[in-house]
Amino acid sequence: MHMNKINPSSKKQAAFMKKFFSGDDNEKNDKQIVFTNEGFHERIAIWVAIDDQPFTFVEYPEFRQLMEYCGIKASIPSADTV
Repeated sequence: MHMNKINPSSKKQAAFMKKFFSGDDNEKNDKQIVFTNEGFHERIAIWVAIDDQPFTFVEYPEFRQLMEYCGIKASIPSADTV
């Protein structure tokens, strides 16, 4: 689905996800973002809240496989700690 053809009620979620996946979180684009587990957990919590995801998605094997595939060595929170 093209970003310009999204239902207006979903526009805020789409804008957040576009910003989330582009890595643009109001930091300078020329600045290297340093990975931290705290930042990772914060971004997961924001995504869950904004996109109405279930807390348990972090426990899905497919999500964990995706993180492993991306080479992310993050501490993945449980559904209780999201």
